[in-house]
Amino acid sequence: MPHRNADRQTAEIRSDAVRLAARLTPLEGYNQTLVDDVTVLRRSKSIPRTPIAYDPSLIFVIQGKKIDYLGGTRLVYDSNTVLVLSAPMPLECVVEANQNTPLLSVVVRLRREVVLSIVSRMRNLDLVHRTAPQAILTATLDEELASTLIRLLKTATSPEDARVLGDQVVRELIYLVLKGPSGSGIRAMVDVHGSFANILRALQRMHAEYRRPLLVSDLARRAGMSVSTFHFHFKQVTATTPIQYVKAIRMHRARAMLLDANATAGSAAAEVGYKSSSHFGRDYRRFFGEAPARGAPKSSRKGINRLRGMQTASHYRR
Repeated sequence: MPHRNADRQTAEIRSDAVRLAARLTPLEGYNQTLVDDVTVLRRSKSIPRTPIAYDPSLIFVIQGKKIDYLGGTRLVYDSNTVLVLSAPMPLECVVEANQNTPLLSVVVRLRREVVLSIVSRMRNLDLVHRTAPQAILTATLDEELASTLIRLLKTATSPEDARVLGDQVVRELIYLVLKGPSGSGIRAMVDVHGSFANILRALQRMHAEYRRPLLVSDLARRAGMSVSTFHFHFKQVTATTPIQYVKAIRMHRARAMLLDANATAGSAAAEVGYKSSSHFGRDYRRFFGEAPARGAPKSSRKGINRLRGMQTASHYRR
């Protein structure tokens, strides 16, 4: 009997989450809520494997399923899990959804200053990394985390609640993940020592200076590592190489320009640091599977709103 009651309670929590997320997504795509750093995504049809870029964030799938690919790693997450990203990451993503059961997903952006303020108040937090921190992890969505997520969604439906309580509930949600087994990557965001911190500083520089030619040897020197050691730790964090990572930044920035500013392929190429439009066109087609003049499919233009992913690492710089 207690087991049946627990199942009923879990079903009610999920039903509440779907109802609230649906209310917060009037548009197809990303919808900015009344709570800063919280967006809710709606996708009403499946999307094949497509390059995408995320900022540091917690991603909760309320309904539907997402599959992310990072190098050779396949991450499947649904209403039972939360994706934890502690660095800006270029991934490939598959969405499983339809009109009757759209994908509903909540994205909570992780700002370093917020994480730092939480960590500084945690007396029993062990910041010693016994294993190398990972920039992408999945965590189980337990009852406490699910209940807090529901409160966040409820808060986001009221302008006054959002103003008074929004930041507080976001902090609580981050705190719960921080103290759990999948919080090591988030904790590493505020560490100023070690290889993870050095790679994150390199990522910051790559985001700030992606238009310029970046020498891996220079990045390695600034990180206090040999080139081979830098490559090793960089791939541990991002599952890709520095050159491919910079290319991903350039491709996503160019795509945003083509969508937002009606830029030409030539102007987008120049803006992201390409000297040759034809070289840019080849890289863009290889990356996105379509010519840059076409931009993104029209369906993806709706509801893009404020979440862009890898558009900036300014929130991350400290």
